[in-house]
Amino acid sequence: MVTGAEEIAAARAAVQVVQIAHKNGWGDRIRDSFKHKHHVLVLGSSGTGKSNLLESLKTLIPQAIDHMDRTEHGRTERLKLDSEPFVFHDTPGQLAHAPRRRAQILEALKHPPLGIINVTCWGYHEGRSGRGEALDDQYHPREDWLERNRLLELKAMEEWIDIVGEHRTKPQWVMTLVSKSDLWRGDRERVIRYYGEGEYGQRLEHVSVDGHSVFEYCSVIHRYFKDGYVSGEFDDDARIHLRERFITQLLLAAVKRAGR
Repeated sequence: MVTGAEEIAAARAAVQVVQIAHKNGWGDRIRDSFKHKHHVLVLGSSGTGKSNLLESLKTLIPQAIDHMDRTEHGRTERLKLDSEPFVFHDTPGQLAHAPRRRAQILEALKHPPLGIINVTCWGYHEGRSGRGEALDDQYHPREDWLERNRLLELKAMEEWIDIVGEHRTKPQWVMTLVSKSDLWRGDRERVIRYYGEGEYGQRLEHVSVDGHSVFEYCSVIHRYFKDGYVSGEFDDDARIHLRERFITQLLLAAVKRAGR
């Protein structure tokens, strides 16, 4: 039986914990621990810009990640967007890391309601291969190079669709983020149509509960393979506008599925 003195002692202890938490700046952390966390699986072939995307959500002007720096292991990134706590499950995109990628996908599927950000870039992958394979003598991208990379995007998508299908758990929403808009902006209509209504988009039509949506994006403006191609049809105002639009849609999708 709990006595009145014991209840008073427990209340005083609870007050002390709260006071210590506020003094040390832990108040937000404690509130977040009781708040629903939105889990998001970030997928896409290597070089599409998954890591740069996450950096761009943390800071308005991130540094471009070097094309030699590849994500090789799955990781989680915890961020707050407009006070909403998100857990992003980042995945390695290289073909050789399929077992690690599968493990990360299955881990993310344990946290419904789950959303998926499917990152693509119209073939402007910046992998470890040299710029000679990607650029012609005028430093413009080779069309056959872009087409080969778009095939890699399709293979990556089909892989995770199969894994999700085996698990028999549909994600609540799927967004295809067509990154590196600063490079392909001059061909925008063709690009958005391909990922939305075209060959690529059609394969994603029935993957999620809420369907599939497409957004253009640009994490950071920079030249393709450093001293190579840049479209010249994009600026920081456009990049920031796309960032704000995407974050708004991300919040709407996540909060809606959380029932708030």
